[in-house]
Amino acid sequence: MELDSRLVLIVSLSSFFFFNSAETLCVPRNSTYLSGIPNPSITAPSPTGLSQSPVSLPNSPTQQPTSPASSPAPAEELAAAPKISTISSVPATSPAPAPLKPVNPISGLVDRTINNACHETEYPDLCFSTIKPFLNGVADLETILDEEIQVCKNGTLAASADALKRAQDPNTDPDMASVLKDCNDSYKDALDNLKQAEDAMKARDIGTVNTMLSAAMTDIGDCDDETTEMQPDQPQPMSHEDATLTHLTSNCLAIASLIKW
Repeated sequence: MELDSRLVLIVSLSSFFFFNSAETLCVPRNSTYLSGIPNPSITAPSPTGLSQSPVSLPNSPTQQPTSPASSPAPAEELAAAPKISTISSVPATSPAPAPLKPVNPISGLVDRTINNACHETEYPDLCFSTIKPFLNGVADLETILDEEIQVCKNGTLAASADALKRAQDPNTDPDMASVLKDCNDSYKDALDNLKQAEDAMKARDIGTVNTMLSAAMTDIGDCDDETTEMQPDQPQPMSHEDATLTHLTSNCLAIASLIKW
């Protein structure tokens, strides 16, 4: 009996310590006791100490955007990529040029003949500007010379009239007025020589043409010489007219030298 009482006491004590130990080890589920134990649903901290959200892998390659800087495209894809043209705004073909205007063959022939003749003179610009307006589609040297002589005649007539007007002006110095009357006579002589040159052209006498043209140039020069002697240190009243007529007569002589009869 005493032995049974001891067994009951030992069993009781053992049960008491067992239940107390179990109660001590049993911790509620939401307790911080298990915070040190890894939880599969919690992502481990990154090495930098920042938490990262779980990354879900895409199901297809088209759902994953790729930055050109982070992942360069393969060489095959770059080669197959269309090239962008930097001159796409320029039309592929240039507009058709405007049709050229037809050239008048007669006018072109006249221009070429005048150019060839005037380039043989000492004053080609004066030659071209005075001859071309008077030509009417004829481009031979004889016609060109006739027209240049006519220009000389017109200029000589104008110079003669100007000299006579200046000589009759009451404000003109009497000595200069006398010289200007002599100039008027010289211009008349030059005009006669130019007319004889025209007649020689009709007779196809190129020698007489050259003689008369040279005489006309001398007559024109006589006026300039007389006015220079009268007023050597002052502008000459007929200097411009004399220079122009001298240049025109010189051109006539140059063109006459091209005519071969």
